[in-house]
Amino acid sequence: MKVLTVRGLDPDTIAALKESAEAHKARSLEAYLRDVLRRAAAEPVQSWRCFHCGDVFTNVEHARAHFGIDEFQEPGCVAVLRHGESHLLARLVDLQRELMRYQGEDTDIDRWRAGILTDHATAMRREEEKGYERGLRDARSEAAAAATAATLEGNRDTF
Repeated sequence: MKVLTVRGLDPDTIAALKESAEAHKARSLEAYLRDVLRRAAAEPVQSWRCFHCGDVFTNVEHARAHFGIDEFQEPGCVAVLRHGESHLLARLVDLQRELMRYQGEDTDIDRWRAGILTDHATAMRREEEKGYERGLRDARSEAAAAATAATLEGNRDTF
């Protein structure tokens, strides 16, 4: 019996792979993995080529570091960087993302503020509903008291 050794995977992942192989009615986990890898190799890898310098990027993060976060950014190969400063491109991309979050009001402080405002609005709505319920209850009790008083008035006339 041949034992399949998979390195770098935790037992839960291996168990999930075995379940997936059984669900696909594969003869064995090894045959299933071989089939998955064959199909993955046949699929084209997404890549980005810079027409300025000709570099090809297959990693999304490396491509973002080179091209910027949107089409309006200047590519890293065109940016004026002295020798050895290319590591600053990743920092530049991080700062651009942070700037976009600030401009989109999507920072942590904005989310905290929105949460506080939402909690306050919810508390105000609850208190308004309590006051409305109290008003209805008071109106019902006054109507009942008025009806009782009218009944007593009517009974007094009969004596």
